[in-house]
Amino acid sequence: MPIFIKDENSVYIYINQPFMSFIGKISNTSENILNQNTNQVLNGLQARDTVIKHDKSLLSMEGSVKSFFVPIENMSVHVMKQCTKLRDGKMVIAGALIDGF
Repeated sequence: MPIFIKDENSVYIYINQPFMSFIGKISNTSENILNQNTNQVLNGLQARDTVIKHDKSLLSMEGSVKSFFVPIENMSVHVMKQCTKLRDGKMVIAGALIDGF
């Protein structure tokens, strides 16, 4: 299952191999996306604005879970995200691609 963690600035701080493989299929980037933000990774894709909107909304609702569909190319990808605070006080968004990839 493709999973990722982003910081409060939507910068990817953790990704697993299935997520990197998925991003490689839909994005112009073939490089590691760690330390890049959503704008950089999804630049030019219709899904970018939807993803950014949900990230901003989640950051104001610690502990909340959002489940939504994102149109990417000829697919509809089911994304689930949760915002949580780490022990050091930093807010992160953890997410997974559930279906459609």
